[in-house]
Amino acid sequence: MPSSNENDEKTIFFEGNYFTYEYEEGSLEVQPTPEIIKRIVGNQFVLKLKKTGYIINKKYIVYSKDNEVKHPHKDIFSIFDGFEYRVVIINNQLLLCINPHLTIKTNCTIKYLIDAGINPDKLKDFSVRYKRKEGGRIDGYLVETVVERECFLCKIKNYREFKEEILPADSVFPEPKPELIQHFLLLLGRNFDLVEKQRELSFLNSKTASKDRFYKTLEIVNSLKKSVFPLNFGDWKVDLEITPIVVKL
Repeated sequence: MPSSNENDEKTIFFEGNYFTYEYEEGSLEVQPTPEIIKRIVGNQFVLKLKKTGYIINKKYIVYSKDNEVKHPHKDIFSIFDGFEYRVVIINNQLLLCINPHLTIKTNCTIKYLIDAGINPDKLKDFSVRYKRKEGGRIDGYLVETVVERECFLCKIKNYREFKEEILPADSVFPEPKPELIQHFLLLLGRNFDLVEKQRELSFLNSKTASKDRFYKTLEIVNSLKKSVFPLNFGDWKVDLEITPIVVKL
């Protein structure tokens, strides 16, 4: 148990204390509980995912650019065949729970949609993400898109401070929501059913959906076995047993 969080890759914070798997001067040796082990292993799993090229979209949603689904409208959006995970403890065993999960990303800005032929009056009343000058992205709600001195501007209410901002349309991205992207495709006259494609890739149209999702999960697990595991850190080695068990959470 170290006195400070000097190395994020080796250290976790739990119940008011920092824990690491390597000895540090001034630290106190403790017997790790299953929960501490779970958190240390979970942290190392995420670090290894990132080092091997995976992208963490949200806290537990993962995808790789190598698993991008091909379609003819990449200028507007991308689909990635990824997964959702949890590290859990059941009967004192550490288990990795995997569930296939699609990730959709918007590639177009509001300015791009205007240049592609969408009337600015149609680009309003939906959630967006945008870049700030100081860096980073923030979520907001697009109130309207206006033209000022031949420049397209977006009036946005940000969700962090609930203030209204005026931003260049080339820095604002629509929310990656299938129904919204489908709306843009229709406005652009493109014949592509994204909602149906999402259902297809999620096995919702399959007569053997449970079986298909099971085999897809095995495919993901085998890929992780080859590219991510074993996890080697300190004196620890954590490998992945690919024999599946059914877990209901």
